[in-house]
Amino acid sequence: MKTLLPTLMASIMLCVALQAQTYNVTFQVDMNSQTLVPDTISVAGTFQEFTSVGAAWQAGATRMTDDNMDGIYEVTVAMTGAPDTIQYKFINGFAWGNNEEIFGACAYPSLDNNRYAVISSDTVLTYCYNTCDAACPTIDTVNVTFRVDMSIEPVVNAPIMVAGDFLSSVIDSNWSNWGQSQFSLSNTCGGFYEGTVRMLSGNYEFKFLNGIDGWEGGINNRALVVPAGGGDVVLDRALFNNEDSAVVLSTNVTFQADMRRQFVDPSQSDPDTVIVAGSFGSSVVGGTFGDWNDCGYTLLEGATVDSMFSATYTITEGNYEYKYLNGCGGWESVANVSLDLNGCVTDTVITRCFNRVTEDCGPILAPIDVTFRVDMSDQIVNASGVYMAGTFQNPAWIKYTLGMDDSDANKVYEYTTTVIPDRYAFLFFNGADTANTDIYAEVHNFEMSGCGEPNGIGGHNRVADLSLATGDTVLPIWKFESCDSGVGDTSTTPPTGLDNLDLTTVIYPNPAEVNLTIELLDNGIYQVSLMNAVGQEVRALMIAGGQGTLDVSNIHSGVYTILIENLHTGQRGMRSVIIE
Repeated sequence: MKTLLPTLMASIMLCVALQAQTYNVTFQVDMNSQTLVPDTISVAGTFQEFTSVGAAWQAGATRMTDDNMDGIYEVTVAMTGAPDTIQYKFINGFAWGNNEEIFGACAYPSLDNNRYAVISSDTVLTYCYNTCDAACPTIDTVNVTFRVDMSIEPVVNAPIMVAGDFLSSVIDSNWSNWGQSQFSLSNTCGGFYEGTVRMLSGNYEFKFLNGIDGWEGGINNRALVVPAGGGDVVLDRALFNNEDSAVVLSTNVTFQADMRRQFVDPSQSDPDTVIVAGSFGSSVVGGTFGDWNDCGYTLLEGATVDSMFSATYTITEGNYEYKYLNGCGGWESVANVSLDLNGCVTDTVITRCFNRVTEDCGPILAPIDVTFRVDMSDQIVNASGVYMAGTFQNPAWIKYTLGMDDSDANKVYEYTTTVIPDRYAFLFFNGADTANTDIYAEVHNFEMSGCGEPNGIGGHNRVADLSLATGDTVLPIWKFESCDSGVGDTSTTPPTGLDNLDLTTVIYPNPAEVNLTIELLDNGIYQVSLMNAVGQEVRALMIAGGQGTLDVSNIHSGVYTILIENLHTGQRGMRSVIIE
């Protein structure tokens, strides 16, 4: 009996412990198959009795969120002392009547059409709404903009509406097909109205209404084709009660390119040609060039502002992108710039600094000599030699004139030129092609490797950020087709106009692989930024106690710049480090 009692007590305590076990259960539901999704999705079931809710099947009590906007809602609950098997349902909202009804392998074997799960550890339960599938099939949805010209109507009876058999396919609506008081348009200017909805792809019919009961009467239903997998659809502006298209609006666009940062002496070295090109090319009224023509629409230098090049073109309304070019083919190294034209605006002026996305070109620093270097030891050098080209040229990207020199025969080729300090794109070429093609160009993804960026036309360029340099600069030795440092690299940080912040304390280790420690001379507050070759901040740190450590793991190897600023005095300084 003495032996039996302790054994019995231990068994009871074990049972209590097992009954009180807490598991974290994450419910996830994919709502991408549903056209109407409210702000709140919820889950209810027997599990709620063993959570903070305290009672089973409480609709709306356990709400789910979609924080990353991917259409998958989730919530995690702590479930204590629950039985092994739970039942539950997802609710499209937070009230019964909008809940799913489950059949198939994931349904509990009863007449209630509930889901069920066996819980014996922390668990994630993921389903497509109202199915037993883990994820919903992809559904094509498209933004469709309807536009109508009411300007010749003798009477306009607001609101102007659109109705058709597409209305029930509009996402996040509860509209009925051909309901005439659901989708109203806004007056954009004059007698022009438009509105946008997000809807499922398909073939539909529709009509406009001049007021809630003012159906178009003189025409058949209009056709609407929303293609699957396509981009946004902007319908031609329709003329109300007429099958003819309405007038196409246009805007007089004045492009102004500030070219001051591109030349050693702007007054003597202005470019022969500054070009503007983009997806608007074929939409220029009376234009003769297509989209993205790299030697098409020219800008002329103004008589009063040196190196400001401008021209005005009339472009039909729409959403476009554009870039400037320093000479034919001399593309900027910035990303394509948006050009959104609303035909209600008759005139607009766009002023932008070449190779920047801002109007302001900033201070123009004195010219410097910069030396580019490339290690060709892993390459068979073309008999015509090694060349380079970039946006620093005038005109830009002439790929067969800048031959690089290897006078000491160490397979490291160099080229030195004079530039105004700025941010430049460039590439090396293993050979010269007088047809100016890219047959000998590097084709590496320099953005992924950390020393370049997309060129806007499907490839990548290297980038040298010299915008702060105030003295002659020798750039790192890069291996051809790589961001890796070449053999014998002894590059130095460009002299800059930054204050001489005392950085004589140790920055170590250099080269660094995992961590980089910065020790300063005082206990002031400093902002530390680690910048890559493109001038992008890849790590940041605030130091308030004289010492800090930067995590440089998972950073691509190469030469980086540490920029340090005293937040009290405003003094700044910079140093180069190598990450391996």
